[in-house]
Amino acid sequence: MNVRRGVTLIELAVVFVILAIAASLAVPAFATWRPRSSLDQARTALIAALELARERSLTLGTAVDVTIDPARALVWLHPHDTSFVLTLPAACRLGGAPRMTLRFSPDGAARGQVPDIACGATRAVITVDALSGRIGGVP
Repeated sequence: MNVRRGVTLIELAVVFVILAIAASLAVPAFATWRPRSSLDQARTALIAALELARERSLTLGTAVDVTIDPARALVWLHPHDTSFVLTLPAACRLGGAPRMTLRFSPDGAARGQVPDIACGATRAVITVDALSGRIGGVP
């Protein structure tokens, strides 16, 4: 009985061609994934800071101001002087005025500005509903 072991060169070449086609389809998807991931991280950090201020306003029953310095990615809350630096990926920046303030009222209303976020060529806008103070983001 003659038993064949191993693969032929043609079978090996077919497998490599299939892998090359699959890789060529997957590489563009990974290229766009990296900036989106950085953008999502930056957006999440800013939304967390805004949600903290909104929650404090509703809990304490007093207005809470969020002041944002986009150049330094610095955020601070009034009252209670909570100050922290947003952790943004290296390629991401906050845009807008040199310094902006957003006020959350104890009745849920909000007014003021929120910076946009840019990570390379991709941008995201954070929205705050003026009546409810609810925070959302549009990539």
